[in-house]
Order: sequence, then C-alpha cells, then structure tokens
Amino acid sequence: MKITAEQNEKRIEELRVKMMNAASTYGFSHPLVLYYSEKLDKHHNMLMELHPPAAVSQKAASFQII
Repeated sequence: MKITAEQNEKRIEELRVKMMNAASTYGFSHPLVLYYSEKLDKHHNMLMELHPPAAVSQKAASFQII
C-alpha cells in the first residue's frame, strides 16, 4: 500500500514527538533517539520524493562548482 503525503506528514510529526521525548529522557546520543531519528529521516525523504521542493531544485541548478 502506498502512503500519501498527508499520512507521511502525520507520521513525521509522531516520530518527531517520540524522538524529542526520548531525547529529553535519555539524552541525544541514546540508541532509541537515534532509531527515531533514522525513521524520521526515512519518512522525510519519502515526503521529498512525493513533493520535491521546486525552489531547491532551481537554486541547486544555479550553483557553480569552482
């Protein structure tokens, strides 16, 4: 089943809250915090695939490597 952008945004917020709660309880380097961070990154990347920001694409195209 394919996840919608709205469902993904909801999941991102749920994971963010869990990650911040775990960080305040255990500290930022605790394995549970890192687990939530990785899951959050995964869902954020999925969201960016569904709706790539046009401004970022245009801005990236304007950079010149020296």
